[in-house]
Amino acid sequence: MSHVVTFQPFAGIRDDLLPDPFYYDEGNSHIEPSPDHVISRRDGFVLSRYKDNTWDLTPYATKRTVLIFDTICNISLLSEMKRLTYIFMIYGRGRSGTMPGGASVAHIFYTTKILAQYANSKAIGINDILKNKRILKNFIAFQNRNSPSILTSLRVLLNTLKSISEKRSGFIYVYDKKVERLLGRLVQMYSDSHDQTELIPVSIYATAAKMRWEHMSCVEPYAKKLSVFLTEFINNEAFARPSKKLPEKSKYNGEFSTWDDATAKYGLTGLFEKYGVTRHKSFTSFLNQIQNTCRHLIHQYTGMRERECATLAHDCWLEKTSEMPSRIRGYTSKYIGYKNPQVWITHDDIKRVINLLNAISKPIYEHYGKHLKKRPLIMRTGFIAGKNKETQSYDESVCHTLSNSNSYELSLSIEDITLTQQHLDNELRAVEPDRDWSKHEWIEVGKPWHFAAHQYRRSLAVYALGSGLVSLFAIKEQFGHLLSLITAYYGNGNLTAKRLDGKIDETNHIGKYMASIDYQIKAYGFIKNVYLSEEPLFGAGGVHFEKHVIARTPEDREAVMKSAPHTAKKFKSGLLHWHDTPMGGCICSDKCDKYLLPDFFIYCNGCDHSVQKLSKIEKIAEAQYKSAMAWGERMPDSIVHRTEVRKSIALNEYVELLKRKQEKLETV
Repeated sequence: MSHVVTFQPFAGIRDDLLPDPFYYDEGNSHIEPSPDHVISRRDGFVLSRYKDNTWDLTPYATKRTVLIFDTICNISLLSEMKRLTYIFMIYGRGRSGTMPGGASVAHIFYTTKILAQYANSKAIGINDILKNKRILKNFIAFQNRNSPSILTSLRVLLNTLKSISEKRSGFIYVYDKKVERLLGRLVQMYSDSHDQTELIPVSIYATAAKMRWEHMSCVEPYAKKLSVFLTEFINNEAFARPSKKLPEKSKYNGEFSTWDDATAKYGLTGLFEKYGVTRHKSFTSFLNQIQNTCRHLIHQYTGMRERECATLAHDCWLEKTSEMPSRIRGYTSKYIGYKNPQVWITHDDIKRVINLLNAISKPIYEHYGKHLKKRPLIMRTGFIAGKNKETQSYDESVCHTLSNSNSYELSLSIEDITLTQQHLDNELRAVEPDRDWSKHEWIEVGKPWHFAAHQYRRSLAVYALGSGLVSLFAIKEQFGHLLSLITAYYGNGNLTAKRLDGKIDETNHIGKYMASIDYQIKAYGFIKNVYLSEEPLFGAGGVHFEKHVIARTPEDREAVMKSAPHTAKKFKSGLLHWHDTPMGGCICSDKCDKYLLPDFFIYCNGCDHSVQKLSKIEKIAEAQYKSAMAWGERMPDSIVHRTEVRKSIALNEYVELLKRKQEKLETV
């Protein structure tokens, strides 16, 4: 009696979206569904069948995902492509054991397409490539020269085939250790060649936020008026027409009004004049710029990925409670078999951004989006001024990418977001000392910064970790409280963000990302502040480094840069440790929070792990002097004042001591 095995692609989602299950009879030949086997459904209706040459997998992805098979004319190759793609649909697994989503299946489909094209050029089949080690090795070498990005998906596909029998798959994959090692090495080389996302320099990060909030303050008071204006703009084609159309007003349905009359009616004349909004097209562009400014702020204050922000619902805001900070709820952009809830900590003021976005999205939803199950927070505006706007229906699977062009948001001062040599030397190179910034495709001194959604994620994580790589003074006022919250909930290698609602996905959340880069940030902070220190180091730990490891020559500095990845590995393994302190830094690997206490000077000064810098201690002494003077004005005869004065004297004496030591070092 034969044994039947059941496979359910995309398991875990709603029943009305599920494709047909596949029943494999062990007594039969290889896996191959019937022609009418349903590949995808939406709302219970069939989207694609196995026999179709177009498979729509959009219900299983975060954006429109369609596989088009008929670009390959060879019927035999087409059949192999479909079988391989379907095998991955039912057998493929992610790193955490989850079933593949639509995007992952699309990557494998593209890999089968490349395999088919190569096979077609050699007048062979895909199976002929897989079963011949020499041909497979040649294919890998060919792709490494022409399209190395495909090698990662090829490796996944081969591992999937390796996990199942030839009888089931119908493909003869001849496993070879040498070929596998070659493929693994090339995949790693490709991964290593891709630099990390750029860190936004602190002053540009903070200044951009300030300018965006200024725009918010200008537009926000008009939110209700804009919403009502937009409602009539959508529903009445005769509304807000150019004055030259007045003689033709009989052509329009609805009550005719000129642009000037309409804007005056709703009290929007001043706002529109400020932003140069003069007609239908510029109005929808203005709305789009508002939305993009709002999206930049959400990214900047949450660290969301682009699709995570673009797919937020109108009711995403979670109010602050006595136990929880303000949060935004949404879904991960990484498909794991179902929509996975996520929650992000954010600043209270982001509620203003959410309210403004809702004021724009509600009229669009009421007219174009009632078929959607839930109103999105962000709805595209470009089509509502078109000639065929009455026939338009909003497709939630299509959402504009957040452009990295500054012209697509409300204007920013180019001068204030221009990259300087100081940004390059003190920040970008500090974070990635081994990266060749001179070959970057768009980063150039004297040119404006190009903001992109993924930059905010990394920047916010680095700043929240308090790495010591960059001075956070410029960012403290606007982001200080937020960074503290993020560090408390996500930081220190512990993803305590589960407490936010119990459903945080540890694999994809920004908190997990922070934990994964923590050792790198500490390592590069150590390199900058110790190995590449431009001033003498004091304290027990500092004196040791001053004698033995500081790079004093250009050759030494270059060697430090080249060995940065090796240094980072030492931090990852726990052999080295570094964190900033008010006096400089600390290399103690044990838990110690004495540097956070008011009397840290007493504890840190006598500590064997203390690394001290005169410049930092001078700032402490200056702050302590101001504190003593302030207490002297308020309570001159108090114990507190006398204590603050004694602290100030002690710090000044220590500063003078370090100055004398520094003078001796300079004369040696």
